[in-house]
Amino acid sequence: MSAPTDTPSIQTVLLNQIRSNLPTTATLADELAEILSISRDSAYRRIRGETVLSLDEVKKLYDRFGLSIDSIISPTSNMVLIEHQPVDFNFSLKGWLQSLIQKLEFAKSSPELKLIFAAKDIPLFHYFQFPELGSFKLFVWLKSIIQDPQFENSLYSADVIPREIMAESSKASDLFSSIPTTEIWSDEIITGTLKQIEFYYECQFFTDRGHALKLHDDLLEFVSQLKAEADQGKKIRGWII
Repeated sequence: MSAPTDTPSIQTVLLNQIRSNLPTTATLADELAEILSISRDSAYRRIRGETVLSLDEVKKLYDRFGLSIDSIISPTSNMVLIEHQPVDFNFSLKGWLQSLIQKLEFAKSSPELKLIFAAKDIPLFHYFQFPELGSFKLFVWLKSIIQDPQFENSLYSADVIPREIMAESSKASDLFSSIPTTEIWSDEIITGTLKQIEFYYECQFFTDRGHALKLHDDLLEFVSQLKAEADQGKKIRGWII
């Protein structure tokens, strides 16, 4: 008769997932101490399983790391967790990108995970490989979609989106490129971006109308890259330097 196999507790699984999402310079004990407002000794007791996390503490960890508690408690369940994060004028674009990066890092750390989704517009991750296309799509989103008051009277230029935001966007794109995905695209998926460029051109929303031509050129190169990736059946990282 074989010896029983020790099964990790739910708390251990939860904390291990958090640990895998931390940067190499951070420690789990320090993160728990800060988030839960406890001492490092108390944090270590929770890591060792000597102290059980309270529901309030689990909620704080969920808010910070966005982990799926359902998948930890019942990994074989057929239930699907849908997360909805409404956007308002108080949201931070940088904060949204950082939250997105955290989720992508978690997805990357789970080798068995694969993303499958349908898209009416090309996912932003792809656009981020082309800085001007990426900044244009973010600008359209901020100015015309959610109508952020800060961009109400702004015109598009290549540097309209701050460098730090573009850096976060590039990081998100690199992470997305490392995760297996099956993407189901509409046959008119390019049309939306073309119409946005045309609309901004006609409304004189460019600081230099030559930006419209540059965006068209980038879009053509972009389509060529996507075709090459589709032909090879994999994403090509580092295409754009």
